[in-house]
Amino acid sequence: MSDNLQNSKVNIAHQLEEIEKLIEKKDFVTALAQIREIQSTSRLSYFSLCADLFSEETGKFYFLATKVLQHLGSYEEALATAQRAISVFIELHNELKIAQTQYLLGLIYIALGNHKSAETEIRDALAVLRRVIDFKGVIDCLNKLSQVEFVRGSYSKSIEYLQEALSYCYKAEDHKKKAILYGNLGQMFVMIGNWKEAKRNLLLNISLNRQAKDELNLCRGLLSLGYIYFLEREFTEAKKSYEESLSLIQKNNCVRELAIYNEYSGELAFV
Repeated sequence: MSDNLQNSKVNIAHQLEEIEKLIEKKDFVTALAQIREIQSTSRLSYFSLCADLFSEETGKFYFLATKVLQHLGSYEEALATAQRAISVFIELHNELKIAQTQYLLGLIYIALGNHKSAETEIRDALAVLRRVIDFKGVIDCLNKLSQVEFVRGSYSKSIEYLQEALSYCYKAEDHKKKAILYGNLGQMFVMIGNWKEAKRNLLLNISLNRQAKDELNLCRGLLSLGYIYFLEREFTEAKKSYEESLSLIQKNNCVRELAIYNEYSGELAFV
């Protein structure tokens, strides 16, 4: 390998690491600027031509670019970029990265309202992720399949996916996702009028959020629990949950949650 090629490979690898770190920090705007820099300097075209040396970096670039574009809502470009990533990973026989990219495709199709394509991509990803025992990936896929069924109005199927995802959280010992899924299940049981199960799941969600000191999700859980108490006409308990959530909302400046609090407490005031 010539010195120029070696230096180019090292520089690209370093830039991709920086983009990964920005994605972890959710700084997608800066990550996109780094991606555009690689594209504008034609480095990507250069190492794409050297497939024997740079195909891993090429695939990684397209994969990270897909993530960033999806988060920023550039869905059409994200779709095209994801397909390029998959083409590279197919050539490399990298099943895991193909599956992870298919999951991203599923997210993009959900955002575009194409639920049939979303389900196809996520199901294909799920099959591979089960086989390679990627619990995190399996949980994410099942959670998104639940979302697809929710949009379709298939609430019982949505609940089944969430419950299966929850079983994988116990295997993975992922307490954060466990809390999220209990919260999602609570919301789903509210939708079908099963307040007993809704309350049970939300209490588990709240307990885990308290343990984790996750104040944002704790205030969301308290709002949902308070609404169940309201539906059950347990107005004192409803007010208690709302007031605790309000203190967290004010402390953390949660604008969306404040709007929900005002709606719920407004309904309570009419009782």
